[in-house]
Amino acid sequence: MDSGFDARAGEETLFAGGRFDRDENNVTVQDVGRWSEINQQWTDVNFGDGVISAGDCRAFTTFGKALVAGGDFDKVGTADVAAHDVAEFDADLVDWTGAFEPGFAPNAFEFGVHALIPFQGKLFAGGGFTLSGGSNMRRLASWNGTAWTDHNATPVFVRALHVFESRLYIGGSFTSISGTLVTKFGSYDGTTFTNIPIAGAAAGVNAITSFDGKVIVTGSFLKANGAPGNGIAAWDPVASTWSELGIGLGTGLGNALAVHQGDLYAGGTFMSAGGVTALRVARWDGTSWSALGTGANPGLDGDVKALTSFAGDLIVGGQFSTAGNIGGSPTVLASNIARFDGVEWVRMVGLAEGPSGVGFVLALLVFPRKK
Repeated sequence: MDSGFDARAGEETLFAGGRFDRDENNVTVQDVGRWSEINQQWTDVNFGDGVISAGDCRAFTTFGKALVAGGDFDKVGTADVAAHDVAEFDADLVDWTGAFEPGFAPNAFEFGVHALIPFQGKLFAGGGFTLSGGSNMRRLASWNGTAWTDHNATPVFVRALHVFESRLYIGGSFTSISGTLVTKFGSYDGTTFTNIPIAGAAAGVNAITSFDGKVIVTGSFLKANGAPGNGIAAWDPVASTWSELGIGLGTGLGNALAVHQGDLYAGGTFMSAGGVTALRVARWDGTSWSALGTGANPGLDGDVKALTSFAGDLIVGGQFSTAGNIGGSPTVLASNIARFDGVEWVRMVGLAEGPSGVGFVLALLVFPRKK
């Protein structure tokens, strides 16, 4: 396995996770791949396919010096090590370990782990799991280095976690955490969970980030506690108020958020943002929305699930096949992963599940290179 150093990407390496078993050149890349900026190709990292059902990788984070992956799986690595829905790629990026066993067991609604993040020295995991080693571990849990603690998010799932100004923000579809009323969105200071009212019963939060001193959430909602939202809104933790981002996203959901080169990017299933045609991905500069690319239908021809900033470009993951002016030109082939350089979409080797060639990318992470 290579060292992880990639001079063109500086001190960083890009990882992609999802459900795929090869790249578009038919080279094996099983559910997690590492991108070589020098060779412009994906490398398999032996994540493996020891799965309970339809296995996949849904989330990444860093914890200590290691990369951590979450999703729906039960074994990882060259030795098929037991790792139930959360696994560690060691600090030297050599192989996977079951460092967080006994891990989790999924429920019938939302499989495995959807979100991971370190907070106050612990690793927090959110998802649809309900058990860990036979004990209750309900959708939100923290790892202290030796064992998991249940924070009991009820019901259904936790889909997003984000840390901003010494607080952990939690989003998803739930009505309580640790017995405290927290509906769809809330925060945690290490001691107390606090509800942040957002919207009606049908709402859900799919992604969280921070931008311009505020916490940004996206998902399925029309208003943020009475303020206009339309799929995306900004929470001011100082003033304890919601505000809109223009007129928000058009019909559809917001699934992913990222800050790239000073602007906020949103991805999902929507077809417009701020009244501007923007197919499933759009940019907010703090004042207005714009599309990525040119033409009548700029964007992607399928759903966006993940966004990140890497080597000066925006990387987009999801389930799609084409990026650019959809139905016209210019376009580039984009098998579930695409790259935007600030002006135009750039060709990138895709990831798919054969023989159907479908698959999807659900998680992206920029990881510091091995020292």
